[in-house]
Parts: sequence; C-alpha cells; structure tokens
Amino acid sequence: MITRLSSLRKPEQGIRIKVEKGDIHLDGNKYNEIVLWTDNSPDSVEITLTSKGKSQLKIWNVWRVDDGLVNAWVGNAGMIINEIADQSLAFQCSDGVGAVDFTNFIFVIRGLDGA
Repeated sequence: MITRLSSLRKPEQGIRIKVEKGDIHLDGNKYNEIVLWTDNSPDSVEITLTSKGKSQLKIWNVWRVDDGLVNAWVGNAGMIINEIADQSLAFQCSDGVGAVDFTNFIFVIRGLDGA
C-alpha cells in the first residue's frame, strides 16, 4: 500500500516506481513502470509486485513543471528513507526546485518484503 501523506501542489509531485525483471499490478493491469501523480491518483494506492527471476525495485520522486516536463535527479532533489515499522518505509522527498526541503513530498509504502 502506498499512502501519500503530504505534498506541494506546485510543482506537481509524483512517485515513480519501476521493477526490473518483474511486474507492477495495478487496477487489473501489468506495468514495469508507473508514476503516481498527486493531481490524478488517490491518496492511497494498492499495488502488487511479481518477480521474473532476480528482480530489482526502484522508487524515486519526480515533479512536473508548468511546461509538463517531468524532472528527477536534478537540482536539490533527494530522499530520506526511514524504516517505520515491519515492512514499512517512510519517504521524505526534496524536489530539485529551490533550496533542499525534505517536506516537499512525503509518502509511506507498507507491505514491502525485506523492508
């Protein structure tokens, strides 16, 4: 379960999730990569992951500026990740706009094996 706790509205914030050698199951569909934007996804989303061998899960924050360009890994972008409970992680994200601010986007992922 992915639960968004807080986020800026400008720039629009998102969670990019990618599975190498596996699938993300969401609403009856399979993907290898998704973006959950704050403006068009619910505050809580249930996904299931399946592996096709030795899989790797990647999660990072993204943001969209006024021209629609998706940004990640530039400027002052970064994440603080804390284990908060068994199989649960809290993500505090700084988008790359302006000064570092790890309150730009905060979300929790629960039910991760090995978290």
